[in-house]
Amino acid sequence: MLLRYGPCAELLRDPRLTTNYRYSLEHAGITSGPAYDFLGASLLCKTGRERRRLHREALRASTQQVIAGLRPFIRSTAQHLAGRLVVAVEDCDFMTEFADPLLKAVTCRLFDVPAEDTDRLHRLFRSDDAGLLFMHNRDQTPRIEGFLAELTGCTERLLSHHRAHPGDDLVCDLVHAQQDGLLSEEDLRRVVHALLLATWDNPFNQLRLALTAFAQHPQQWRLLRQHPELAAQAVEEVLRWCPPAALIIRLATEEFTYRGLHIPAGSHVFLGVHAAQRDPRVFAQADTFDITAERPAPLLLFGGGITGCTGTALTRATLTEALTALTSYLGAPQITRPTVRQPTPHSAPPLPVRFG
Repeated sequence: MLLRYGPCAELLRDPRLTTNYRYSLEHAGITSGPAYDFLGASLLCKTGRERRRLHREALRASTQQVIAGLRPFIRSTAQHLAGRLVVAVEDCDFMTEFADPLLKAVTCRLFDVPAEDTDRLHRLFRSDDAGLLFMHNRDQTPRIEGFLAELTGCTERLLSHHRAHPGDDLVCDLVHAQQDGLLSEEDLRRVVHALLLATWDNPFNQLRLALTAFAQHPQQWRLLRQHPELAAQAVEEVLRWCPPAALIIRLATEEFTYRGLHIPAGSHVFLGVHAAQRDPRVFAQADTFDITAERPAPLLLFGGGITGCTGTALTRATLTEALTALTSYLGAPQITRPTVRQPTPHSAPPLPVRFG
């Protein structure tokens, strides 16, 4: 396991390391079936030039320009939801009352999801099954296969809808790329699946972590309320302080030596991004949560290179608009009851809060 910023940053961009979630299924003795086939064909398990090509198309579809066009909608939705919390007279579950409806609205708007599929898609990604896809055992196979059947059905209806009603949105851009020969039909599905998983999971969990961080540092909440121009910088500090995963795991596709460390082909490399983002060699006052601190070093939680997260731009935009709305409407949050972790990182537990 590597814990320092420098080695983690270098290895996250090393093309000899990749993601390969199919390995976890093989480790559990699962070498065939819908889950194995899905992961084997997914963007997450591709390597080399094919991974680079598909990753490039996914990033092209979710560029800053695309997300910038969505920001007014994110802003108005966040303001509406924050306004509803103002009149709450009792404790509320932040995830149910704010994070969940915000991400449902934003995801469905970004992908222009047909009305008949909005609740189905929302229910699909709010279940634990998406996370179990990457860490399940044989006992969970029926749940995973049910999840994949629903995801496949939603994807087919989504693509059919956009082919029948072409417009200026993320999915239509990908359909045009397929029609122009940049993506095959199967590539198109791979990229849509990867974007759906990334655009829901990352912002949803990070909103919970952000509110927890501010509940522990209420003076920073009040500072952001007084200086909303710090919102983007506050988001960077939240992402540094409390990434949703303490570790990023990569698989070595070939044998190599890194700084004297022998890494055999097929071995896993554990990159401690939580510790690395508090490395005092890189971040001044690394153990202090400070939204005014200027920290020029790039963050590591989204990975890097061709294994980098495709939902980065949306996560930053959603957090920025959410924190701006929440701090402008509400006093600092207090977590009123201990929370319990769910069995997977893909579904956040309730977060009971009271705003001051």
